[in-house]
Amino acid sequence: MRLKKELNHGITLIALIITIIVLLILAGIAIITLTGENGILNQSSKAQEKTLQAQIKEEIEMTIIEIQTEELSNKKTVTLETLVNGQLANKLPNIIAELEDNKIIGEYKGYEYTIDDKFKVTIGEIIKGVTFHYTLDPIGYTNGDIKLYINATSTNGEITKIETTNNLTVNQDGSYTIQKNGNYEFTVTDSLGNTKTKNIKINQIDKVEPKNSSVKYEEITLDSFTINILAEDGDETKESVKSGIGKYELYIKSSTESEYIKYEFEDEKYMVQELKPNTNYNFYVIVYDKAGNYKQSENMTITTLNVPYPPITKLNFNESNATQKTLEYPILTLDGMKNCSLEPNIGEKVTLEITSTPPKDTIYYYSLDSGSTWNPYTNAITTNYNGENTIQVKSIYKDKVESTIKIVKKYIKDLNESCTASVALKNEGFDDKFDTYCEMAGSVGIEFKIDPECWGKYLSVYCCTPPTYYKYGVLQLLDINRNKILDGYLQDITGIEYTQLTTRSIFLPGEVDGAFCSTGTSSYSPRFHIYEVWCSSENLNGKQY
Repeated sequence: MRLKKELNHGITLIALIITIIVLLILAGIAIITLTGENGILNQSSKAQEKTLQAQIKEEIEMTIIEIQTEELSNKKTVTLETLVNGQLANKLPNIIAELEDNKIIGEYKGYEYTIDDKFKVTIGEIIKGVTFHYTLDPIGYTNGDIKLYINATSTNGEITKIETTNNLTVNQDGSYTIQKNGNYEFTVTDSLGNTKTKNIKINQIDKVEPKNSSVKYEEITLDSFTINILAEDGDETKESVKSGIGKYELYIKSSTESEYIKYEFEDEKYMVQELKPNTNYNFYVIVYDKAGNYKQSENMTITTLNVPYPPITKLNFNESNATQKTLEYPILTLDGMKNCSLEPNIGEKVTLEITSTPPKDTIYYYSLDSGSTWNPYTNAITTNYNGENTIQVKSIYKDKVESTIKIVKKYIKDLNESCTASVALKNEGFDDKFDTYCEMAGSVGIEFKIDPECWGKYLSVYCCTPPTYYKYGVLQLLDINRNKILDGYLQDITGIEYTQLTTRSIFLPGEVDGAFCSTGTSSYSPRFHIYEVWCSSENLNGKQY
């Protein structure tokens, strides 16, 4: 019995030892599982870090989308430059963003990040060691000096030194003054000797004014007109970048006022409104680039309309069964000079179509009975022709101001073709090609009428003179009562070759019934050719009378 008890005691001790060993092994495994490189705690920490990185990435991406949506509603685009120059900081106040090599490099919520030129966001590592960023004042384009501020920190100690290799001296406020574009290298050192170097590229100084600036006016009504500005920024140089056109300023006043009214806008087209009918207005435009350089246009004058323009029309019918009629004078239309018209036969189907768009507050009307009844025009009208002058159109502005009534006709042929046995040009010295070659004294010249579709557009006259003769031309515009309302001198030249030309574009003011070109008066007997007269919606030589 004693022996048996001793045996049972030995077996219990061995089991205890084995149990302890197994427990130690299991504990080691558990510790490794929890704290090892691939342990639960480490993996959990990495998962938390990835989750935070994903949240930061999503926050930056959603901010960019929000900025793009806002700018799209304002008809503007988002670029890396605009993001760096305030757009990101306005939405994410603690973000650091710097433009470098066509991408944004920055810091946000303790992490590094980049944004490429496709706006793809990549989140980097947790910020450790020496780090520094810079800010610029001003942050965008400028035509002056820039102040550069360095903000450096270190997770290993205090910042002890900031050095630059560009011979820059630090100002009392800790900034550096940048006077020209270029690359600027800075090295930051902390108290433990850790360093970080960054190359800062400055490319926003522009000291060149805009060039090739011109202003056209169009779409003149009784109380408004539209200006169309053609401007180009100055060329890039070693000292200046090309910042681009930034904004426009319009200064305008009536001829009886002393003070100009200022309008500021960013689009190259701008409608000036709330003007007075039949009033002369003086104006000029200042073009600014994004750096603040500017160029002023010449002073210009327009006159608002007394009555609205009549509609531009089109009359369709069977031309092969129509009557040709020679005009008393050539008619200037948008399609060129015409010397004949076609009249349909009585009872024939004709279609009236208005091809122009009514201006603001203007309604088009048509009449098929010589003006006895009028109807608002909405679509093309097909009717039976009832005789010459029966189809008419007009415009009514704000239900109270009517345009001149336009009789709708179909003009055909240009002046190098004959309509009948005789041509429309009957004045001495002209041939059927609308080409003068004659000696003139006094105000004998070419006379022609202008179709209402040319009102509010530009009249251009092309001339040349044979060798050794002096040319002196006058262009006069007449109103519907045949009174002179505008005249201007064609450019004086001494002819060397027939190919030496002169042209003058004059804006046609509202109601114009006729015009003629002449030699004016001179001690010479001038010889010159006027071989083309036409109207256009564009002022081709960039000048207004």
